[in-house]
Amino acid sequence: INYGETIEVVIMNVPCSQATVTDASGNSYNTVQIKGQCWMKSNLRTTKYPNGANIATCDVNDKYFYKHVGSSSNDAAMGLYYSWEAAMNGAPGNYNQPVQGICPDGWHIPTKDEFLTLLAVAGSVDNLKGNNNYWTSANGNNTNSTGFTLNPSGYAGYSCSSSAQSVGTVAELLTAS
Repeated sequence: INYGETIEVVIMNVPCSQATVTDASGNSYNTVQIKGQCWMKSNLRTTKYPNGANIATCDVNDKYFYKHVGSSSNDAAMGLYYSWEAAMNGAPGNYNQPVQGICPDGWHIPTKDEFLTLLAVAGSVDNLKGNNNYWTSANGNNTNSTGFTLNPSGYAGYSCSSSAQSVGTVAELLTAS
């Protein structure tokens, strides 16, 4: 796991009981039901833990977030990058146990098995990718037939001074393992 991964719609709660969910920072996210799993349709971009405490900005300690370089308008589409420690909110990663981490109440960072189920249902990563202008590679195969709307947020290195890499071509997702 890279320190600078986004939490891209990998927060789930089964089943979808509402069309949107709101995080502790007041950001709203649309949800999508995919074969018994409920997923957020956009990257997490909260700057607060579920209890309302602020997540540190960059190298204050190991628990931090940072933004994409450039316009803050990228935040809504691409989300924020989180260190592993911040995303997990101090909980240890566990292959088969969901962890709330920085997710809104009632939601959790999915396990590897939950994410693999999503991939199996989708049949192809192209069926998860948003058919939009954020992808710099050809959109021809991006069907988004699942409604998941995966965006190419890229990734960042292991320190706050690292810049985002591969934005527009790569989406790295975080699981609780």
